[in-house]
Amino acid sequence: MTTMQKLLQLPVNAVNIVKTVQSQVQGQEEDKSPVLSPDSGHQAWYSALQPDELRHLRSGGSSGGGGSGSGGDQEERPTLEDGGGGSFQTQLLRHDDLKEMLDSNKDSLKLEAMKRIVAMIARGKNASDLFPAVVKNVACKNIEVKKLVYVYLVRYAEEQQDLALLSISTFQRGLKDPNQLIRASALRVLSSIRVTIIVPIMMLAIKEAASDMSPYVRKTAAHAIPKLYSLDPEQKDQLIEVIEKLLADKTTLVAGSVVMAFEEVCPERIELIHKNYRKLCNLLIDVEEWGQVVIINMLTR
Repeated sequence: MTTMQKLLQLPVNAVNIVKTVQSQVQGQEEDKSPVLSPDSGHQAWYSALQPDELRHLRSGGSSGGGGSGSGGDQEERPTLEDGGGGSFQTQLLRHDDLKEMLDSNKDSLKLEAMKRIVAMIARGKNASDLFPAVVKNVACKNIEVKKLVYVYLVRYAEEQQDLALLSISTFQRGLKDPNQLIRASALRVLSSIRVTIIVPIMMLAIKEAASDMSPYVRKTAAHAIPKLYSLDPEQKDQLIEVIEKLLADKTTLVAGSVVMAFEEVCPERIELIHKNYRKLCNLLIDVEEWGQVVIINMLTR
């Protein structure tokens, strides 16, 4: 049975009762409403109505209900705006708490702070204002903290280059860290600092990384080559020497990255590929997907 059919079956005096109480809606007012308590008590026809039918009765089918609804929306807006401001203030307070944790002498607090910061970055939140507090911990002896610090620095080094320069000596020490992830991350951060004054340092770091025992670090060196070339094209000859060395690498992890560097720095030096052509063809099947695309495009051009 539809709402209209139910309304048509109401007693005649019910409609008159309804029209007298259009402004009655919630709370205690409902207890006093003649609609809710006709003749000082609920009647059977009233008890059988559904919630949407009750709302229809209270509005009386007039536009007054719509007007009150829009007024309610207007009253809610300041609350929403207040909530947004509170959220912003909460975020600032949260950042202050994270800074205090990063300044702590306890590695457990630093680790917890870095986990939260990396999680913020993963959710797309801006954490650049924490850079000064984070970069101070790049020399932390706790390996887990150091890894997360480098994850942060790789993300924000290009945006905060002046502050990153202050820690350049720490990044250089990171290049000699026993952990291959730290060495690779240090090189990544170093190559993200777009300042010509450190070009010699970057070149030396890339050359050393190209001879690293870890293929992961050698791969990172290959990725750093185009960055240095775009910063200072005059380093092309030295970079070609590094590319030639990495092209002779027999690991699939390095192959795609060095071919990409070759294509960006010296695609005209096709003679560098001749002596490595068969090896690249043999490695192709085991190279990661994007590397396969790069190598195939280079071999078939």
